[in-house]
Amino acid sequence: MKESTSLVIGSSEFVEKIEELKNNILQKTIENSTKKTPKNRTKQKGKYTTVKEDYLRAELTRLFVWSYIPVKQETVHFEIAMQGTAITIRLPYAEKTLGRLEIIDQGITRVYPAPGYQCYQYLSGSQRTWDTLVNPEITARGAWSRGLSFAVNRLTRIGDDVYEKTIVEYELKESLQKELFNYRYEASDETKKIVDNNIAEFGELKDLPEQIAINIINFIKEKNNGV
Repeated sequence: MKESTSLVIGSSEFVEKIEELKNNILQKTIENSTKKTPKNRTKQKGKYTTVKEDYLRAELTRLFVWSYIPVKQETVHFEIAMQGTAITIRLPYAEKTLGRLEIIDQGITRVYPAPGYQCYQYLSGSQRTWDTLVNPEITARGAWSRGLSFAVNRLTRIGDDVYEKTIVEYELKESLQKELFNYRYEASDETKKIVDNNIAEFGELKDLPEQIAINIINFIKEKNNGV
């Protein structure tokens, strides 16, 4: 007969597992927040820089099991009088959406609301009518896309460097910094190049998440031992 492996709520083992889970989620969050987004995965929109949706989706798929669930969609209208007539027509002004992003992180389901908003475009220099409405289907899709992008960043912290929201209070332990530096010093030029490229993704050595630093140290050890 198999022994039960379930934990009793409130027991020391239960508390220990919860703390371990919290630390794992925190470490992954810090890793996401401090990772540098490749410049070719960003786009300029006026004076603002944003992260491309395909990159956010790719990172989301790489790190989590996830789903994006539509909740609500609403078209905001405005009324306009036709020139030279007493006729008033009702035209779409913007698309509002509300979705729900769900991810499975360390076995825990985490959820974030994803509000989206996108204005409709009309032909420049023409009176606004149904005939001068430009690509309405793209506007509708754009609202859902913006909602997803917003939720991905807020829930997972992917793209924090672009939105200037990086977790800055974190710094790698000095002991680990010294250990990694010493192992790097003894490594071959080829290994150093690989290590430096990995560090550069997060900025500086002190910005490395702890688990990433440990992984790099183990990588250097293997290379130094000829593995």
